[in-house]
Amino acid sequence: MAQLEQMLLETNKVSQDDFRRIRLIQQDRGETLERLLVELGFVSEDDLLPVLSKYYDAPIISARDFPAPLPVLEGVTIGFLRQARLVPLAVADGELMVAMADPGDGYSVESLENATALSVDVHLAREREIADALTEYAADGAQAADSVDVDGVELSLI
Repeated sequence: MAQLEQMLLETNKVSQDDFRRIRLIQQDRGETLERLLVELGFVSEDDLLPVLSKYYDAPIISARDFPAPLPVLEGVTIGFLRQARLVPLAVADGELMVAMADPGDGYSVESLENATALSVDVHLAREREIADALTEYAADGAQAADSVDVDGVELSLI
């Protein structure tokens, strides 16, 4: 995470003192640095996205570029998508393109790859846009179950 911190320092939007405060809060709350930076007002999401895009090598995508309707993924529940804060965008040639609020969430990417048997190509999107897209996705009737089967193990989702 030191490289990400350095990249953020170079934007002159965050200081070393800011990082010290955030780390203390992070210990109590267990949330990611990226989420706390925005939630606590140290940087705006608009300022953070380009840095995260470069750090994770994940192109930024806007909700206006999400397909309608979103593809339905067999065996992947809306609960999992909400928890992982990701939206499926396209499936082609053995690859699943998704928009994620946290491209550093390797567990969710790996779980999705296991559940779909597809390689996952991650794009970065605003968390609010993902939440709105998932609300519409659920309203359209896409898989409202509350668990997902990963490698023969059923995982309960919040």
